[in-house]
Amino acid sequence: MTELDRDLQNYGIACTKISEYTILASTSMNKLLPKIETALVVGKKVDQISKDIKKLDDNFAIFQKKLELFDQKYMIRQLNKFCIGSKEENFEWIMNESGQYPPFENSFQALLGLDIQQLRQLADFYKIKYVETESNNLLLRKIQSYLGFF
Repeated sequence: MTELDRDLQNYGIACTKISEYTILASTSMNKLLPKIETALVVGKKVDQISKDIKKLDDNFAIFQKKLELFDQKYMIRQLNKFCIGSKEENFEWIMNESGQYPPFENSFQALLGLDIQQLRQLADFYKIKYVETESNNLLLRKIQSYLGFF
């Protein structure tokens, strides 16, 4: 066997091994691809779950704030009911959704003395629904009810 024959034989063996290793690498890659795809899908789902949790946290914070505002309104309404029963001269205004109080005096006498324009302004301030043709008394009753007087 000449040197050329040996080199060709070694070259053939090397090519066979390269071919076998390429087939093994390809087979391994084919087995890994579904696992990689699954990992990517899981990663996307984890991202979506993280976004959903963030939304839930945000919604919970909003709910908690609204619950605190509801509790505050409830307590003020109870206090106002007590003020009427004990013949107090003043009551407590309820904060609106913007965190503001109305620009009117908080005495029962002042509330009863408001004209129709001021009552409408107060109803708008608290987002109390009314009809333009409503009387002073009906609008005043709605506002008093909202404030917890009865």
